[in-house]
Amino acid sequence: DDRVISVSEPWYDMFLGRSPSPAPGKAELIWRATGPNGSYFELSVGPATQGGECQYLKHFLDERHTGRSEQCTSARWEGPPVQVQSPARPPIWVSGRVRDDVKTVRIRFADGEIVTLQPRRGYVLYAVPGDRMTEERAAIAAEGLDTSGRVLGRTTFPGG
Repeated sequence: DDRVISVSEPWYDMFLGRSPSPAPGKAELIWRATGPNGSYFELSVGPATQGGECQYLKHFLDERHTGRSEQCTSARWEGPPVQVQSPARPPIWVSGRVRDDVKTVRIRFADGEIVTLQPRRGYVLYAVPGDRMTEERAAIAAEGLDTSGRVLGRTTFPGG
């Protein structure tokens, strides 16, 4: 009958203590973005065990395509300075975190266009416009720049 009959809680800490997990308390909404056809996305951040942070991403594309994800990190930065991703091809949204010295994030598109984002608390969220959801115009990469405009890190999206 196409009705929801149950919703599960998040699974236990699958990393079994090897990485931070969500700490008790409420996450703070950092970003909300709206996309084409009524889609929307929300990125919240809350404390993690061991002093880190957890980011929670909710997405609603339509009644049949919704979801959420969570990712927790330790208090000390690990890995590349730009940890931004897009899970679909072509991208529907772009989200993630950047190191403190990244002051601007550029989203590059296959046709050469660029969108510039300002991180909030080290996080970005961008809903890709409907006219950019073709291979010829898709988001292909994200670059993190410092205050002088120097590229500190780059990540490419699937197909980019």
